[in-house]
Amino acid sequence: MEQTNKKVEEIRKRILLRKRRKIKIFLYLILTGVVIYGLFLLRMKALKFLWNLEIFKIKEIKIYPETLTQIKELLELEKDKNLLFLDANYIIDKINSLTEVERCKIVKKFPSTLEITIILRKPWAILRHGEKIYIIDKNGIVLSNIQDNTQIDLLYLDGIKVNEEENRVEEIEKIKILVEIEKWYNYFNISYFLKIKKIDISNLNKIEISDGVKSVFLIPENIKIKLEKLSTVLKNLSNDFEYIDTRFENFYIKLKE
Repeated sequence: MEQTNKKVEEIRKRILLRKRRKIKIFLYLILTGVVIYGLFLLRMKALKFLWNLEIFKIKEIKIYPETLTQIKELLELEKDKNLLFLDANYIIDKINSLTEVERCKIVKKFPSTLEITIILRKPWAILRHGEKIYIIDKNGIVLSNIQDNTQIDLLYLDGIKVNEEENRVEEIEKIKILVEIEKWYNYFNISYFLKIKKIDISNLNKIEISDGVKSVFLIPENIKIKLEKLSTVLKNLSNDFEYIDTRFENFYIKLKE
């Protein structure tokens, strides 16, 4: 009988301990919830306070280079917004949507100044496509249309299609080939003997680079080796030439009569 009473007492104690644990857990959860809610309210009040602070309102937007008036117009709506909460990525996307912009960088100068540095795309070549001509950069982005009689000191290209809806060339691989040719053309100082004014890349099996009088024919293979050899040939060429065909192992040289 005495042992039975002890067992009953132990069971009661265990049940009581379990109840106390449950109550403690419940109270802990309630307290945690109250603390979290309190922190949430505190955060909201703090954000509202900071949002309304006049000191963080954007007073000045500095744009480099300063001549980009179209950017100023684009960002006019951002004035008087709070610099603390300004979404810089959103503004970067807006600026990068302009065709002439390659990339930009935004710096928040607290308390109230926004600095924007913009890198513009550099005109690289004038591309003729059908009856139209375009200015493009080295990534094949169309910067603007120009009139046929416009005189600009840029490389003239033929033989690349343009996607007017996307403002870019369709055959980007041809642009990559031309950039590679330009790279080694400059590296081996070929401009000393042949200053390129025009390239016709309509036929990849016969790329023609020309100064308007003399021409060189290439294929998009071993460009570095071909142009290095061309540089040597031009240095040692005593007579004026009509064209040099580098598509063969032994270059064919057509001399002027």
